[in-house]
Amino acid sequence: MDISEEDYQKAVAVVRKCLSGSVSNLQRKLYWGYGRAASAVDRMQDEFIVSPMSASGRRDVYPEETHELWKELQTAKAQAVPEGFVLVPMCASEETKRKMLRVFNESDRFLNCESIYKAMIEAREQSHV
Repeated sequence: MDISEEDYQKAVAVVRKCLSGSVSNLQRKLYWGYGRAASAVDRMQDEFIVSPMSASGRRDVYPEETHELWKELQTAKAQAVPEGFVLVPMCASEETKRKMLRVFNESDRFLNCESIYKAMIEAREQSHV
């Protein structure tokens, strides 16, 4: 379930204020259903705002600096894509890739994350030889 950026920011504010990254907390505080709250918490986990669920079922709220470092890493990754290439998720379907071709020039080439990381690792290994 996709949620609006405005709703997501509300959820982040609640999590930071209450220091609780639980789905049920968002449901109570924002009067949301399970799907919307779970979607927000999943995104927060992906963006290093909350930790993955522990064995006890708790999620810790990371310091704001952790999320800022994650954003810097995303920016660095975006800048690492060579000019003329577009970064697409490995799991992107052929239909998604075709849609992206309509948005970008048809001469652009597509790379997946794994290709870039392999190229970076190979370059690093060659420079140390």
